[in-house]
Amino acid sequence: MTKLRHLAVLVTLVASAEVQAQRATATLRHSDQFSAVRCDSSVAKALMGRRVTRGRVVEIERAHTDIGLKDLGASEITDSLWFISWGMCGRDYSLLEAGDRVADVILFPAHSRRYPEFLGWCLRGQDTIKVVHAVLDNPAWRPVGQPVCLTGDGTMLRTIAAWKIDERSRRFVPIDTAGLRCARSGMFSIDGGM
Repeated sequence: MTKLRHLAVLVTLVASAEVQAQRATATLRHSDQFSAVRCDSSVAKALMGRRVTRGRVVEIERAHTDIGLKDLGASEITDSLWFISWGMCGRDYSLLEAGDRVADVILFPAHSRRYPEFLGWCLRGQDTIKVVHAVLDNPAWRPVGQPVCLTGDGTMLRTIAAWKIDERSRRFVPIDTAGLRCARSGMFSIDGGM
């Protein structure tokens, strides 16, 4: 009887944990920055100004399987401004989070090893432009499994599309790509970067 009783207690504990996880997911689904997102409407509009809920990424993704939510990475821009990349509704979106709010959102263009996503500094002539988010033209891309570039590779690549992250206004500001070149070392790892 003791083994049977232990088994019953174990089953009850597992069931209770599952119910708690479902409640947490349901609560998250109705209260976070993604709760208003619908794939058949403007994702950017649905996210703008929303309160950011912090939590385990796996739980946030699980709460939003309806939009195919996938964390694609993040970078700290300043102490109070974060760049976050999310996949949802079959596309990639770049968000700026300031404090506990979504400050800006852009639908990011398609990217690949040939045309990689980038975050870093760029040059136009002798002028350095800091904190640029872009799609680069990487004509010397390498197949999966081969290093994209060696440490210290200073190769500068042409841009296809680019936004400056304005730290003061907390916005993505489109910038002219003419003559804009960015360091290969800032390519995202998903596209073959380091």
